[in-house]
Amino acid sequence: MNRYINKFQLNNLFPKDIIKKFSLKHFKRGEYILVTNHHSKGIYFLVDGEIEISYNLYNGTQLYLNILTPLSIFGDIEYIHNSKILFDVVSKTDTSILYISNEYLNNLKNDSKFWRFLAIESTKKLISTNKIIFSKSTLKAKELLLNFLNENNGEIYFKNLDELAKTLNISYRNLTRTIRKLQEENLIRKEKNTIILK
Repeated sequence: MNRYINKFQLNNLFPKDIIKKFSLKHFKRGEYILVTNHHSKGIYFLVDGEIEISYNLYNGTQLYLNILTPLSIFGDIEYIHNSKILFDVVSKTDTSILYISNEYLNNLKNDSKFWRFLAIESTKKLISTNKIIFSKSTLKAKELLLNFLNENNGEIYFKNLDELAKTLNISYRNLTRTIRKLQEENLIRKEKNTIILK
């Protein structure tokens, strides 16, 4: 745990007595960390791995919102507003997360350094998520992929489809479905790690 605290310089943000109250949690790929409409009990700091943020619509469709990487925080908005969890948070990979409970966070109510950090990080995350929602509401996965191909001279290389899905801010499942459809329409050619616009 200390190596993560040192790596991300959390000891410069939190007093020593609060640092001692952090706990390190590990989650397997696909495991739910937070579930929509449940109560949040603290703030989480992603220190290793990736997590996926999504929301289940009333019609049963899962709306993929964002992927977070270290050092991202979540549970912060719920803490600030004392509200239930807004989105599902799922491990995209095996992850390690530092957790601090609301009980100890309440001791920082007059700590301007902590609140400044929370305001900056929460705002960055909200801006990023809003951009993704706006993009997804105006462009379909097919258009996103074709636009990305055009921006890259009709050819894109990727290490794996997970990485490409992250770049396009769409789910892996949606990406594979879109690639298959575009191949059937004879608009693209997919090789091992390359997609080429025909």
